[in-house]
Amino acid sequence: MTPSIITLGPVWSRVTVAPPEALAAVRAALTVRKKGAEYIQRKYGYSGEIKFFVHPNRFPTGLLSRVLGVLQVPGATVRLEGTDAVTPPPHNPLRFALIGMELRPYQTKACDDALKLRRCAIKAPTGSGKTEIAAELIRRTGLPTLYLVHRKELLAQTVERLHARLGVRPYALGAATATGNRDNATASGNIIVAMVQTLSLHTPVQSWWAKWGVLFCDEVHHLGSDSWYRLAMVCPAPYRFGLSGTPITGDPVRDMRLEAATGPLLVAAENEELSAAKFLARPRVVMLDVGARHYPTVDDVRTAIVPMWKRNPRLLESKGGALYREAYERGVTKNYIRNDALRAVAVNHAAAGDKVLVLVSRVEHGKRITDEMEASQRCPVWWLSGKENDGYRKHALEVFREAHDGAVLVASPIFDEGVDIPEVDVLILAGAGGKGHADDVPATVTLQRVGRALRPRPDKSEVLVYDVWDGNGDHPKDYLRQHAAKRKADYEAQGWAVEVRRA
Repeated sequence: MTPSIITLGPVWSRVTVAPPEALAAVRAALTVRKKGAEYIQRKYGYSGEIKFFVHPNRFPTGLLSRVLGVLQVPGATVRLEGTDAVTPPPHNPLRFALIGMELRPYQTKACDDALKLRRCAIKAPTGSGKTEIAAELIRRTGLPTLYLVHRKELLAQTVERLHARLGVRPYALGAATATGNRDNATASGNIIVAMVQTLSLHTPVQSWWAKWGVLFCDEVHHLGSDSWYRLAMVCPAPYRFGLSGTPITGDPVRDMRLEAATGPLLVAAENEELSAAKFLARPRVVMLDVGARHYPTVDDVRTAIVPMWKRNPRLLESKGGALYREAYERGVTKNYIRNDALRAVAVNHAAAGDKVLVLVSRVEHGKRITDEMEASQRCPVWWLSGKENDGYRKHALEVFREAHDGAVLVASPIFDEGVDIPEVDVLILAGAGGKGHADDVPATVTLQRVGRALRPRPDKSEVLVYDVWDGNGDHPKDYLRQHAAKRKADYEAQGWAVEVRRA
């Protein structure tokens, strides 16, 4: 039997020889349907299919393992050709070892495995030292490195961490360094940490992209977005790594894009493993039950949005987003009983000397909670929404970290990813959500938020996490109750102790 031939490249590869039936099988394996494809097809006549096997028989190299899984059937052979089929030219490490630290065993193994694969999405829990893994990979390859981030907090933090570990200060390419002139986005340097937004607005010329030997995509679960994916597929780096505590999103298109751009999943460690080894603090989750009567009923929400719905239930069609927003506003943002219970928990822990981080999903909600805490005058409290200038934000974080007595920091989603605050004793997740609704907080973000508080320190082996057992009852359209149940299941799936307690 004539062998199938795949010509490999760093970003795109091609099946140059294969039987027609094999090509059809590859095409099927690399086709996924969008979420809600049935609805899309019924309403718009579009199948909702996204094809990753395109003319002329090309596919993203990150999907090679899927293609081989189709072609390597009994009795068939596959030959790999092209520059990506052999080991890249030898390279010299930047230095003998990282500065100021010795890699943990799971970090060393992750680096060994990642270099063998050359492209992968590395899953490592929040607080496990993903940036140190990246620094070691940069050190070992010794190749020019482009490191993509999506928030200015991550930009500054990554530059400082890589500088501390490598002894070389990366160039930071953010909004302030690209003011409309495309030449500003073609910064030189062997290590550049760049914001995706900046490169999307001021896309460098092809020669700039050609220099990179290593590409990192931090918080790689965002790679499914158009801007992230486009940039990753422009960069021809032969070494391509994604980093995230929760890389898999459950969205078939986003997850296929992630693999296409960075390669298969590589699990460096899991939360339970690192907690047992005392590399991470162990969370204990308490879900406060403030009473079902303090939440709107499903009928109340429907009537507020569609007053005539009982006469004609079809009027509720396509109103899911509006119904959820109404339920959220009445059941979370403006639920004074719920907010008072969370305020009491935060203030009591702060009065006992704990540092408390309260995370919200909406600015209005955060302001309400902060105002109520300030009015109590029982503890210092700061509010950060992402709109403050860098100086104020840095000052607030420093004062919070160095406070000798208890203190409370209320923050918007700027703290969902990447910001390190190992001083947190108590985490309060005030934002609800959990199913990935269009106006909701997906499970990946919930776990990222918990990870903000799990970084260990000598006096902390456990962190207390508060959530809320939201909702009016067990109605299948009671979004708040369904989401609370989903969050509880997500916590239990991580092996964390969960208690539902009367507030």
